[in-house]
Amino acid sequence: MASTTSSRLNLFGVPIDRIGLMQTVERIESWIQRRDCTHLLFTPDTTALMRARWDDRLKEAYRTADLVTADGAGLVWASQVFGASLPERVAGIDLLEAFCPRAAEKGYRLFLLGAKPGVAEEAAQNLRVRFPSLRIVGTHHGYFDDSTEKAVLEKIQRSAPDLLLVGMGVPRQEEWILRAQDRLTVPVVMGVGGSFDLLSGRLTRAPQSWQTLGL
Repeated sequence: MASTTSSRLNLFGVPIDRIGLMQTVERIESWIQRRDCTHLLFTPDTTALMRARWDDRLKEAYRTADLVTADGAGLVWASQVFGASLPERVAGIDLLEAFCPRAAEKGYRLFLLGAKPGVAEEAAQNLRVRFPSLRIVGTHHGYFDDSTEKAVLEKIQRSAPDLLLVGMGVPRQEEWILRAQDRLTVPVVMGVGGSFDLLSGRLTRAPQSWQTLGL
């Protein structure tokens, strides 16, 4: 059920990188600076990992990604059981918020794609209030279909982001990223699940004490 290398834990056929939050921020920045190809980053939680056991397309996304971090206390606990402890939980929302100060300082460009109409725009507005120098170069909701996908891709390309954040939920965001990656020239594409709903204020997170306890 599990195997390990010096840098990765393979849990139920899904690779999880043994990397911490700020190390992941550094990795994202290095990819942006290199600009050599499109790098994929996913942050599955326990439910996503269990789904990947029978969803071959989702498993393929995680296996082909450049980095996969553990968004869930359950995955961290499981790693301890198998004697290959993950250093910490690296949730998509926490990673995004940790990267924003760096992006604001360095002028990195972000594009928010996903959630219901209006949510990504609200999330962008709130991020700009918190990080006034943050360059959010575009937003678009996730409720598009095959007939409008080309226009969405063209909008992203024109905006020329350094980091494309895709919040469509599992497994749609992973499937879309796999399908679209060859039509994008973006240094980093990251799946962020429901982060835009939280950043917009439409949903709230559990209290920090509950998060710390893994509840």
